[in-house]
Order: sequence, then C-alpha cells, then structure tokens
Amino acid sequence: MGQSHIARRRALARSSSLWTKSMPQRSGEHYCWGDGCEGWRLFDDGQLNVTQERMPPGTSEARHAHRLAGQYFYVLAGGLNIELPDRVVALKPREGVYVSPTVAHRVANTGAVDAEFILVSRPSSRGDKIMLEGS
Repeated sequence: MGQSHIARRRALARSSSLWTKSMPQRSGEHYCWGDGCEGWRLFDDGQLNVTQERMPPGTSEARHAHRLAGQYFYVLAGGLNIELPDRVVALKPREGVYVSPTVAHRVANTGAVDAEFILVSRPSSRGDKIMLEGS
C-alpha cells in the first residue's frame, strides 16, 4: 500500500461519520423464527439491517414480500433456494441474489445440511413484511 492510501484510511477511520464495530460470528441479538431457524442481528440502524441466519435442512419461510425493503441474500455454508414469482434461484456458498421491494419470495433449505447466510435489508425490513396467500 502506498503512503497516501494509508493516510486516507487513517483519516477515514477518524471521521465521525464512520461506524466501526468488530462483530464476532453469531454475537448479535439472537432471535428464533420458523421451525428451528435462528438469526443474529449484526447491525440495524433503521436504514440498513444486516443479519446472519441459520436454517436447518428441510425448513422454509412463508411466502411474503416487503413494502419498502430490498434484500440481498449471501450464502456462507450449505445452500438456499430463493423462490421468486418466475423462477427458483439455487444458491451455493459464496453466491447471492438481490430481491427487490414488493417482489414475492420464499427462502427454503432443501439440502441435507444447515444453510448459513447473511441477509442485508435496505431499509430495515423490521415491520415491513407482507404475508401472501399460499404461505
């Protein structure tokens, strides 16, 4: 790294607009959902929500959409099927997909091992879920 790059990084780190916090894996606020699924809130300031979630094999969530929040699913381990109105996106580790606001979706783990993934929602999806028929 060049000296100017290091100086810029140090200046950015001193900036009052920068928020940094070391977050060991699974150290955020813990919550349970669905049938044995769980998550950890790593960051939520109302405009951005970052969670790490775990889904056991054979589990899924109810079909739903979000009024305002777009969501990015990024698989860490196992696999996920993201069911959309026109297709199913099968994700493996190190793959992700973005689901736009108002798009119906359902996440399922049809594999034989736990699925672990990062879910990023903008704005925060808390209180933004619309349950859909056939859920």
